[in-house]
Amino acid sequence: MLTQLFLRHFATIEHAEINLNQGLTVLTGETGAGKSILMNATHLLLGGRANTQFIRTGAKRAEIQATLRLATQSNAHTWLKQQELELDLDSDVGAGVDPGVNDHKATENIEYQECIIRRTLSSDGRSQVYINGRRTSLHNLQHFAQHCFQIQGQHEAYSLKSEDKQRELLDAYGNHFTQLTQVKTHYHVYKQTHEQLQHIQKLHDAEQAEFTLLEYQIAELEELNLEADEVELLNNEHKTLHQHDSLKTECYQALEHLSGDRNVISQLESLESRLNYLAEHHPKGNDICEYIKQAHIQLNEANTELQQLSGYFEPDEERLQHIEKRLDKIHSTARKHKVEAHELYNTWLHLQEKFQHNHDRQNELDQLKKKRALQEQDYQAAAKQLSTSRQQSALALSQKITQLIRTLGLTHAVFSIDLSSDSNMISGHGQDKITMLIQTNPGLDQGPLHSIASGGELSRIALALQVICAEKMQPATLIFDEADTGISGSTAEVVGQLLRTLGEHCQILCITHLPQVAALGHHHIRVSKQTSNQSTNTAFDTLNQEQRIQELARILGGVHITATTLAHAKELICA
Repeated sequence: MLTQLFLRHFATIEHAEINLNQGLTVLTGETGAGKSILMNATHLLLGGRANTQFIRTGAKRAEIQATLRLATQSNAHTWLKQQELELDLDSDVGAGVDPGVNDHKATENIEYQECIIRRTLSSDGRSQVYINGRRTSLHNLQHFAQHCFQIQGQHEAYSLKSEDKQRELLDAYGNHFTQLTQVKTHYHVYKQTHEQLQHIQKLHDAEQAEFTLLEYQIAELEELNLEADEVELLNNEHKTLHQHDSLKTECYQALEHLSGDRNVISQLESLESRLNYLAEHHPKGNDICEYIKQAHIQLNEANTELQQLSGYFEPDEERLQHIEKRLDKIHSTARKHKVEAHELYNTWLHLQEKFQHNHDRQNELDQLKKKRALQEQDYQAAAKQLSTSRQQSALALSQKITQLIRTLGLTHAVFSIDLSSDSNMISGHGQDKITMLIQTNPGLDQGPLHSIASGGELSRIALALQVICAEKMQPATLIFDEADTGISGSTAEVVGQLLRTLGEHCQILCITHLPQVAALGHHHIRVSKQTSNQSTNTAFDTLNQEQRIQELARILGGVHITATTLAHAKELICA
């Protein structure tokens, strides 16, 4: 609950402290008095966008502060604990607040605890946010405020034409938070996998363009069946075979020297015989004879080896042709791949890696598709559960709205909610298309609100939805910004009774121009504009019983208040 609102140098407000209570508090005032200023301030406390135009002329900074009384079991208090922004009971609640701003101590109450939200706006455009004296972010303020406030403004009637708004109201009435959370969770998991699958599929499709060529190239290289060092070995063998004729000739010439006419071996044998005589007459002769003998033996061995080698160098034209044909095929294939022949084997390995990568990519796609299918099943189950709950809530809400709008002057109207599900639709809010329908009079066709209801009818339907859904949501503070526009007479009295009844369950602030609504408030604040010494200031005054009668008389009769309008005003309050 909002217990106090403090404003300093905000728009036409120099300084204002507005104390608030439980129940229905009505705010009235002449056009231009500053009621909209209060709404602007509230929007800033909700985390709305700041504007330096909100700063009072001549001031350097505007300041807004709200003191809240939170139940310790409320979502708002739980959020504060999670964010470690809970009130420090040993320190001043207003820590970090300028002098002059309320400096309350924490209420040591088992069930309730105070919380102070403070926002400042400097003329240089900077905005600062504090929760319980701790500097925090605008994002945090927005999250926290949604647990504390709900604003229903004049625009709500027009936003009611939106399917998103209609779905939001139905879910609020049906308290579908848990089901919606499950749907959103499954949706985001599914979406993440789906996007990953699309990314991989896109890469795979791009690779598929060359996959056919890749298969052909690999098949061609597999048929070639190239070995790692084959090109080098074939080149060496080809060179050797080409040299066989010249090598064989060299062998024959060497053999001629070794074993032909006047050959070296025969001459060595003759030399050996002569040296034997020398050995008989001189000691060195034996050594020389031994050398000659060893040379004779080695020359005979060389002769034998040469005879064998000359046989190896016999021409092998068939083998030479085979090698040349094989090398031609290798070089031809290498040219197709725009590589050198000795690089072709590694090219083959690289193509095999690409092929395997493509195969792995396909396996990854298959696995992702299975994963997505399972996640879609989980989503479908959660969405179906939400749809079932929405169907039940739609029926109950339709009946309640029909009853309520009939008390608001739409005597014969029938309100209903059409809900159709599309199992092929996957979204964060489920699979339901929600359309609110109205039949304004018997015999007329029922149709969507945006095409059937007039402005006045739409305002009444919107108000009924706001009241009934607020009963379900039970916000800490519900603010109506002239939501009773387009309503008058006995209908206005019914609206006032609705808001007063609702105020028994939660705090309501209602800006109104209707005396019937204003008369039914538990509390009444008058907004007025005061001008002095070329300075304008907006004031907020909590009215007593007599002052309320005067204010109602002003609303009823305008500038000139008569005994009749005073009597009428008193009658409204006492009714």
